[in-house]
Amino acid sequence: MNEQLFFVWDDSLAVLKDLVDLRTVSFDIPPQEVLTKDSVTIMVDAVVYYRIFNPTVSITKVENANHATKMLAQTTLRNMLGTKSLADILKDREEMSDQMEAVLYAASKNWGIKVERVELKDVKLPTSLQRAMAAEAEATRDARAKVIAAEGEMKASRALKEAANVLSESPSALQLRYMQTLTEIASERNSTIVFPLPIDLISGFVRRMSMCRFLILASIFILCTGEDSKCDNFTDLDFHECFIGTNLYVRLLLYTRANLECGQELSHHNFTQEPLFNVTRPTTFVIHGYRPTGAPPIWINHIVHLLAAQKDMNILVVDWNRGAANLNYFTAVANTRGTAMNITGLIERMEKEGASLDSIHLIGVSLGAHIAGFIGATLGGRVGRITGLDPAGPMFAGVPPEDRLDPTDAQFVDVLHTDMNSFGLRGTHGHIDFYANGGLDQPGCPKTIFSGKSYFVCDHQRSVFLYLCALNHTCNLTAYPCSSYSDFLSGQCLQCETFKPASCPVLGYDMSQWRDTLVRLGQTRAYFSTMAELPYSKTSYRVDLVTWNQFLRWGVVILRLHNGKNVIESRIDNKLLRFEQYTSTRLLAQFDEDLYPIQKISLRIVTGNVIGPRYKIRLLRIRITPLENPNRPLMCRYDIILEENADVSFKPLPCH
Repeated sequence: MNEQLFFVWDDSLAVLKDLVDLRTVSFDIPPQEVLTKDSVTIMVDAVVYYRIFNPTVSITKVENANHATKMLAQTTLRNMLGTKSLADILKDREEMSDQMEAVLYAASKNWGIKVERVELKDVKLPTSLQRAMAAEAEATRDARAKVIAAEGEMKASRALKEAANVLSESPSALQLRYMQTLTEIASERNSTIVFPLPIDLISGFVRRMSMCRFLILASIFILCTGEDSKCDNFTDLDFHECFIGTNLYVRLLLYTRANLECGQELSHHNFTQEPLFNVTRPTTFVIHGYRPTGAPPIWINHIVHLLAAQKDMNILVVDWNRGAANLNYFTAVANTRGTAMNITGLIERMEKEGASLDSIHLIGVSLGAHIAGFIGATLGGRVGRITGLDPAGPMFAGVPPEDRLDPTDAQFVDVLHTDMNSFGLRGTHGHIDFYANGGLDQPGCPKTIFSGKSYFVCDHQRSVFLYLCALNHTCNLTAYPCSSYSDFLSGQCLQCETFKPASCPVLGYDMSQWRDTLVRLGQTRAYFSTMAELPYSKTSYRVDLVTWNQFLRWGVVILRLHNGKNVIESRIDNKLLRFEQYTSTRLLAQFDEDLYPIQKISLRIVTGNVIGPRYKIRLLRIRITPLENPNRPLMCRYDIILEENADVSFKPLPCH
């Protein structure tokens, strides 16, 4: 009998083809949307470290152990965080990581998997909640500073008490301190100095004259020294008041050229009794916006001084901080109507006393712009002018014209936009709407939340600083009517024939030379670009090129202007430009500085071609026209040959 050898293959052994990695591995849990216990929607992601401790079980008990572990981690993360409040999640990350590790291991150990570590990577909060938390943190810091200041006052008081005890024991020391104080007062610039007279110095006079004569002498002395008038200041609230909410109370602080440093509260009903207030003078109302921290606006004193420099006028700062200072923005919005009714009643009484509505100017910031609109609408649009500085967007986007600032609210309405993608209002809402840098992100403003409060307010507040700069005549912010910011940057809107003989509109206080034309046109969009810092304004040139190159080329232009060793540069790269045979191209070149006279010009056309031959581009003509300085000569050059990606320099010639 022949012996034979048989091989038996069992399909169940096919599992041997799978290799099992026993090392610790990790995977990321993708961001999960979680609704916390206190109904806040957050995005949370994590990382899980695990290893397989029983290879046989990990293959025989579950189809795909790795995939199963990942799915389990995602559901566990959502389920566990859903039982926690936001405060617990932010405070106890390590504890929650431990809990999640224990839950995952309890479920995965039956699959031969040991979860060794779980770490929460990032907790992303809603933007609105981030802003509210930043405002709350700032208010907390302010409150802590005030507590520290109060403690310092208490320590100072104790030190003064001890010093007083020492001085009382030595009369000579008291006299020396008195003389030292007089010396310090004399070195300062004071309009009134009150000399405290020691009792022992005047006791001899008292003994030698009757009490009646002494009182008369003392009265004359007091009248001669004068008495400083009391100044009324803008309401300053602390975080506690903002947190619990404030009820609306409107105050009017009057400033004129006679009291620029000392505001006087003006009565809403007895304003004729205030000698500084003259109803026959022009009156400008300055209306602030939402104040989540309760602190006064930092720009109030500055705008008062700059307005007074324009002409002799009454300047009324509308202080509705009690009403605007609420953590709840919706409460502040609701208070805008009451504030408007309050001011409207005052203006109506002013009109009865002889004031002209034509000479009334309302300047509103953020929510204050809509308050100005409500006032103007109630008065039938008869108010002379309304200026809106980045009107507030939240709760006012998409509402009817009667519920926001509108061109019909005054005889002339001008609006400046700087933050339309956040706190500002999109669209056109005046006879002219100025859009600084397209009305969106402003140069120099933070791009991340790590910058703190500035991240939330910088773009919105830039409207005030641009207007202040225009009032101060330190920046010339010329705007160009155009359908869009991209068309403006492309050089398609650099002529203002409609306004001749006037120039293009300029942001500022005096709009008289454009006002009638703008009212006739209805609504006009005007764009300008700025720098990140003062003086904000850029120097602009219109550049006209006529090309005559054989091959089509695409690229951007870098233009440099030279004066000796001084050089300024403009990179015109908002879009790719087309250079081909006999093509006219118009560009807008903007520089951060004004350089004059121009002695040399450098030009480069950047095509991005880094390999292969450099193509030549022929310019039949280049003409450079100064836009803000029309009296300066035009600069031209004819028939220039340049290589792509290489500079060519030339001296400008007169244009013919």
